[in-house]
Amino acid sequence: MAGTLTLFDLLSLLDAEHRQLDDLAVEAAALFSESSCHFSGEISAPCRKKISSLIGRTLTTCIAHFMHEHEAMHLIFAPRDYIDGHADEHDALLSQMRALVEDMGNNGATSYDLLQAIETFNIAMHRHRNTTDAELYRYLHISQSSQGY
Repeated sequence: MAGTLTLFDLLSLLDAEHRQLDDLAVEAAALFSESSCHFSGEISAPCRKKISSLIGRTLTTCIAHFMHEHEAMHLIFAPRDYIDGHADEHDALLSQMRALVEDMGNNGATSYDLLQAIETFNIAMHRHRNTTDAELYRYLHISQSSQGY
C-alpha cells in the first residue's frame, strides 16, 4: 500500500519527533525565565503570542507523534490491552494540552499560570517517555531486529 511506513521509517520519525518535543521543552524553559513573560499580572501581547505558539506547536507535534506510536504498535501486532493502556496515557497528556489551549483563551490566566501548566505537562511527558515509551521502544527495536533492519 502506497504511503505505508515501515517500522524502520516509524522509528526514525519517532526519534525525530522526540527531538522536536525536547526542543519545545527547552523553549518552554527559556520562556519561563524570560522576564517579559514571567510575572503574575496580565499577559503582554508578545508573551501571549509566544506562549500560544509554543502550546500550538507542542499539541500538533504530540498528536502526530502519538499517531505514529499507535501505527508502530499495530505494525508489530502489540496486544490490544497494551495499545489501549498506551492510548489512555496519550489521551491524558492531550487533555492537559487542550486545557492549556482553553486557559490561553481565559483572560484571567496569568503568564505564570500558563508557564507552570506547560512545565507540568513537560514533566508528565518526560515521565511517559521514560516509562511507557521506553517499554514500547524496546519492543519496536526487538521487532525491527527480527525483521532484519
